[in-house]
Amino acid sequence: MALFFFSLLIWEQIISYQVEVAFWGEPFPHHGDLIAALVCGGGFLYYANALGNFLLDLHLNSKVERSETQINQ
Repeated sequence: MALFFFSLLIWEQIISYQVEVAFWGEPFPHHGDLIAALVCGGGFLYYANALGNFLLDLHLNSKVERSETQINQ
């Protein structure tokens, strides 16, 4: 997952470089492009948090179902 978002950041840098060369004929100095890094980092944290919440809910639901079947038996 981390590699996906890191590669997304790298591809964004490559695409922005190509667009600048195509339109203006020269690239501008980005020095890591902080905004793109923040957007990709925020997406990574949002996705990781959502995945963690999903797995936690899945685990808790399985415990509830297991306890309900033990009560019914």
